[in-house]
Amino acid sequence: MLAEKRTILLAGDVSFESAEQIILQIRSYLQENAKEDIYLIIASTGGNLFAAFSLHDFIKASGASIVTIGLGEVSSAAIMVWLAATKGGPKATENTFFALHETTGSMTGSYKVSETETLSAHRAMRQNRYFEILAKATNKTFEEVKRLACQDTLFNVDMMVKSGFLHRKNVIKTSGS
Repeated sequence: MLAEKRTILLAGDVSFESAEQIILQIRSYLQENAKEDIYLIIASTGGNLFAAFSLHDFIKASGASIVTIGLGEVSSAAIMVWLAATKGGPKATENTFFALHETTGSMTGSYKVSETETLSAHRAMRQNRYFEILAKATNKTFEEVKRLACQDTLFNVDMMVKSGFLHRKNVIKTSGS
């Protein structure tokens, strides 16, 4: 499963550059054969939330049969991409870890109070949408996802199964046992 022909790797940051490359590769595979599975291996600490929204939405709307596989680490914004699997639910190797936390943003420079309030409202809107997508993909409530994220939760595969983010049948054994 990790060495299929039609495999794309998202390694490192989720960015608009990585999203563009993945989208172009998916489109290319769809033009070659729209019915054959595409495998997206994700080994990412996360990154730009807007780029992750773009990837998530493209995968879901593409009509492609996309298998997502977590490898090593799938954290933050990368979790949303991982959950976008369109065939069989997301998969993960047995030694993959997942970090779920609140979204972050930064402000540099001088801002008026009204600008700071606006930026905070925008951050809350992005974060709420992120939580909504995770909740829908896992059949958890918005509040359950928010609680886990606010605790800066680090999960191993067993914890992901127990919390409903991953089905036991989708854990890929790598230890030979």
